[in-house]
Amino acid sequence: MIEKMIEKNNELRDKLTPENKKYYEKILLYTRFKGLFGDDELIETVLLNMLYDLIDAQESGISAEDYFGRKPKQYLDELFKEMPQVPLSKKLSIFYMVFGISSGFSLFSTLTQKNPSINILTIILNGLLSILLVFSVFKYLEKMTFKVSKQSKILEYIGTFVIGGLLTVGFIGSVMIGNKFLSLPVPLYVSMVVIVLIMIVVSYYIIKRKNKPYYSYLIFGWGITFFTTVSRLPQTQKWFESEPVMIGSIIVILLSSFLTARFSQKAILNEDK
Repeated sequence: MIEKMIEKNNELRDKLTPENKKYYEKILLYTRFKGLFGDDELIETVLLNMLYDLIDAQESGISAEDYFGRKPKQYLDELFKEMPQVPLSKKLSIFYMVFGISSGFSLFSTLTQKNPSINILTIILNGLLSILLVFSVFKYLEKMTFKVSKQSKILEYIGTFVIGGLLTVGFIGSVMIGNKFLSLPVPLYVSMVVIVLIMIVVSYYIIKRKNKPYYSYLIFGWGITFFTTVSRLPQTQKWFESEPVMIGSIIVILLSSFLTARFSQKAILNEDK
């Protein structure tokens, strides 16, 4: 049901004029960001009804700005206040999903070290960090949606880059802390096999749920999988330990984190959460 509404929304948006489409897509982004813990079906229903209304207004020669006003954020905030409260179990399900995905990547991170291991403390720390990160990203993007100045756009890009960098630093830090406690060593080649299996399971889960905003993270994850596997092979290990390659690798990872966050944001325009 939700998927059909999203497909219909994508189809009908093409009927809007460029100005109206740009205006409506800001409404769409803000609603989906703010509705992170809301009822997906209700949110998509509201978005689709607003789109139908806008198309009718457009046919009557009324612009989106004239129809919804110059401050749509206030209108949407009032609309959210009227929506029914979502059960706590529904809200927590998102945290469970994020924690589960994070646990897979956390296990992945400890297994990709030079001396691979399984570390329970790292998994817990990364899980909590990921929950905080997801909540912060959605709140930040929600706040920036209706910012239209060049300065705000620059701040949006800087903020996205900082968030991506903090994610990378946070994961590295949790691994360093976790290595000091409850660390169980794992043979190198066993760790490589486990890493690939983790990526397969996580990829299957995300693709099955059609969580397109997470597709860019899968590409990032598979890229890291390939990189870490090659870097730990006896034939290439010394080359990857050289200072220029290490610096270059850090730069590539940070840029990849930034691009991953940006692609994820754009995917929300055409996909449910």
